[in-house]
Amino acid sequence: MAMSAGAFALAAGPSSAEVGSVTGSAVGARGSVTIFGGNPITLAPTPSVTLPPTGGNESDTAPSANLQAGPAHILETGTLNVSTQGTTGAGGSVTSSASAANVGPADATATADSVSSTCTASETGASGSATITNGQVVTSTDANGTPVTTEPVPANPAPNTTIHGTINTVNDTFDAVFNEQVTNPDGSITVTGYHLKLLGPTAVGDVFVAQSTCGVAAGTGPTTTQPSGATTTTAGGATTTTAAGGATTTTTAGGATTTTARGATTTTQAGGTPTSGPPTSGPPAAQMETAPPLVRTGAGVQRLSALAVTILVLGAALVAGLAPKPAFARRGGVLGKLSGRARRRRTSIRRPH
Repeated sequence: MAMSAGAFALAAGPSSAEVGSVTGSAVGARGSVTIFGGNPITLAPTPSVTLPPTGGNESDTAPSANLQAGPAHILETGTLNVSTQGTTGAGGSVTSSASAANVGPADATATADSVSSTCTASETGASGSATITNGQVVTSTDANGTPVTTEPVPANPAPNTTIHGTINTVNDTFDAVFNEQVTNPDGSITVTGYHLKLLGPTAVGDVFVAQSTCGVAAGTGPTTTQPSGATTTTAGGATTTTAAGGATTTTTAGGATTTTARGATTTTQAGGTPTSGPPTSGPPAAQMETAPPLVRTGAGVQRLSALAVTILVLGAALVAGLAPKPAFARRGGVLGKLSGRARRRRTSIRRPH
């Protein structure tokens, strides 16, 4: 592994238990309707809360909401409450809820003592539900608008429960959807307690009551940074290169500890002893060198010294053998003649007369 400036970072990959950001919001009521193709008549989100991606806890309330198009009272409510809270990190999650009381009015297509929705999301998924108290839908009326047929709404309707109806006074149709659940492109879920779809031809638009949204996004996990001088354990045969910036301590499989100077290269052979080279100016991988076995130990140095002495002695002897004999040692020299006469004289003395 390579360590730059005496430190390195390990980044964990995405984990299913890590929540990097959250999506959370809640709306009491909102809507937009056109009558006879005119300009839209809107009800702004009342009230509304939204979480930042980092999470938190938000809540709000409003005394009522009203959407009226000309003489038609499309929506009237009592108190509305909204809230959302979420956390990030390991085990992070988000929960949102919204409710509206006294949903009507009495001559509306649907009425209920209360409508509420809730949702939750975490790393394991997202889910939601809705509760309708004493709800009913007017599915048809007479020419004067008096209800002719009605249909009760389940207290805990299944997702996307839809009841179709007719407004006979103007020959309009509509769909009343309860516990509407929509999965958004970012993976979050939006749950609407009551969604009125006005299909026209006179009145066209949408009204939403008690709407909540929840979602989470995976994070990248924690990052761990080791300071300069940290200890790294490598298996046998591994190579640790330390760039300029500080020394690195390497512990081999055998348990020995080696401290490498800044910029040096340490090579650990399987089952062997780490050897350190001097700092290099070029790329560490390109300039790693391994010393010959002879110079790795003190014994090798001693063997080299003995060999050098032997070579010097042999060289001196060889030079002595090839050098010319001095003049006194040659037969024709003056001293050679004198030595010859001396030998003859000694010989003549020993010979008996």
